[in-house]
This record gives sequence, C-alpha cells and structure tokens, in this order.
Amino acid sequence: MNFCRCSGINGKDVRLVDGVAIHLACSQLIVCTVCDGQAIAVSVVGQRRECRDCSPLFADQFFDERFDLERELLDGFIYNVGGVHVQDLLADSGQIPVNADYFFDEQNIVVELKSLQTEFALQPGFQKKNVERLQSYIDDGIITPEELADPAKWPPEFWVFSNSLLRDTLQK
Repeated sequence: MNFCRCSGINGKDVRLVDGVAIHLACSQLIVCTVCDGQAIAVSVVGQRRECRDCSPLFADQFFDERFDLERELLDGFIYNVGGVHVQDLLADSGQIPVNADYFFDEQNIVVELKSLQTEFALQPGFQKKNVERLQSYIDDGIITPEELADPAKWPPEFWVFSNSLLRDTLQK
C-alpha cells in the first residue's frame, strides 16, 4: 500500500473515495500525521491528517453512549475548518473549560457554543403580545380579518415588533 508523502496537503486537496482519503495530486492514500496509519480525516485548514484511531471525529474515546449533537455534528464541522474541542485539549490535564468550547489555533480564537433550550416564539407571553398587536391592526383598519390568514399582508412594522420581542428575550 503506497501512502502520499506530499507536503502542504489540506482538505481541498483530498477526496474520500469508498471511505478512503486520496490526495488528488498524486492519487495516493493519505497518511496519518500522528501514527503513520491510513488517514480518513483531513483538516481544511492546517496540516492535520488523522486515522480513525487518532482523529477526534472518529475515536470512540471522545464519545459516550448517548447521542450528543454538539460532539456528533458540530465537532466535525469545527474540526474540518481548523478548530478543536477545548475539552479534548484539556483531557489529560483534568481541567474543565468554563466558557470555552472550541479553539482555532491558527487564528488564536476561542469560541463558546450557545444553544437555545426554550422555543421563545411559542411562549404564551410572546404569542399574546403578537396577537394583541395584530388585533390592533384590525381595529385600526390596517388589515382585514381575512388578511390575518396571510402573513405576507401583515405590515412590515409587525415583523420589526415581533423580532424585537424575541431579541429582547434572548438578550436577557
């Protein structure tokens, strides 16, 4: 089995063919930069090329039994654009990151992931304020009751109002 030994390879130079990473320039298998095995994950940024055992995308040691959207989906995306999960960087130190989820070494950037746990648009207070605003448009003759069924006919300022309700809630 011949491995590519070219330098300067990044994700744009590689294609997965039948589950195998191939360097387009030389048509050879990509070698893992950690253990010299067959690489299956190649970073778009930087020089990381890793096999199933060395890659945080695939190694079983990085995942637990339950599905974790952040680890299963977002980590793959972040990894492929040059970032790493901070928890992986600190795994051997015993430290737990407080407000850092991802680190981009090349850009020296730390990113904190935020996810909404509440669907604010479905909260009774939000809906009540929107219904009251729409009722005021009907009362003032701005829209007809029939137009209420077609959001495209609602005044643009309604959307500004509704979005400001969401924005104010999210900023708290």
